[in-house]
Amino acid sequence: MFVVVYVSSGEHWKLKAQISWLKDIISTYVATFDDSKLFRLQLYKITKAGLIWAIK
Repeated sequence: MFVVVYVSSGEHWKLKAQISWLKDIISTYVATFDDSKLFRLQLYKITKAGLIWAIK
């Protein structure tokens, strides 16, 4: 699972400190989780990955 944070001002690193904001975004993702929407990569075996975009 990857969480990507972005803000147009370029200060993305500051968003990592906004724990309650990130918690809400991650909780929504978990509540609506759908395994069929994961990315599937064929490496040595099939690997699944999820991506959460946190944009402010």
